[in-house]
Amino acid sequence: MNVVAGILTAILGIVLIGVGYLEAFRYRDQRWFSMFRIRAEDADTVRLWVVNLGFYNIVYGLGALGAVALALAGWESAGVAIAAFVAISHVVLAVVLLAVDRRLWRNSVSEAAVPVAVLVALLF
Repeated sequence: MNVVAGILTAILGIVLIGVGYLEAFRYRDQRWFSMFRIRAEDADTVRLWVVNLGFYNIVYGLGALGAVALALAGWESAGVAIAAFVAISHVVLAVVLLAVDRRLWRNSVSEAAVPVAVLVALLF
């Protein structure tokens, strides 16, 4: 894994853990309602889904950081494979987000930007 791919994969991991934290633990905070597209009165109803989604993102983020650690430890092929899996997964999830609600195109672009950069960097 080259240096650029490693840095981008680490950034992806940190971002995913951060977003996962917001989803799993801060979804009731009104500052984030516009991002999650929920209303205050629906917070309890969506709890199951957002907490689960948050932990998905945290686990993916840990996977991305683990990929960098593996590459640095000399297990480059494993690190590249895991980094590519995490990046491809989030590109697919960004497309799904856009397909579900086109009003979320900014969220979709944001979700795909770093993973696409990771994939490009992994090619070189």
